[in-house]
Order: sequence, then C-alpha cells, then structure tokens
Amino acid sequence: MVLYSILPPETIFGPEPREPLPCEFVLDQGPARIVARVHEGRVVVERVASTDPRHFLDARYQPGADAPALPAAPPLWG
Repeated sequence: MVLYSILPPETIFGPEPREPLPCEFVLDQGPARIVARVHEGRVVVERVASTDPRHFLDARYQPGADAPALPAAPPLWG
C-alpha cells in the first residue's frame, strides 16, 4: 500500500521508537513488578504483574512511580 500525503511521515506515523530500557522482574514486599533503571540510579515501575486489582490502584505500584533502589546486579562469572 502506498500512502500519498502532503504531511511529513513523522506527523502520520509518529516519532521513531526509542530503545527500551533494560528491565528487571522484582519479587519483594508487595506485588511482583517489572522495573527499569533510569539515569543516576533511579528505579521506576514499568509494569505490575499481579492479578489483584487493588495492586493496580495503589499509587506506589503505578507505572512511572519511583521504586525502592535495587541492589547492584551480581556478576555473571564468579
């Protein structure tokens, strides 16, 4: 299919997707969640992996909320 338009492709299709942040699955106090490390050691919630609807309504676990700092990842080779 060919699209003929006077608008630039960025307007029609949106910006190019950026590279996703490396995520980690966290199992600690509270529901299981997927978090991402962003700049300066800050950790934010990306997703909640729970079947309990109350977890999705809790502001502490909503996407974009700050998560407690995670320990440094252990080395892969001893």
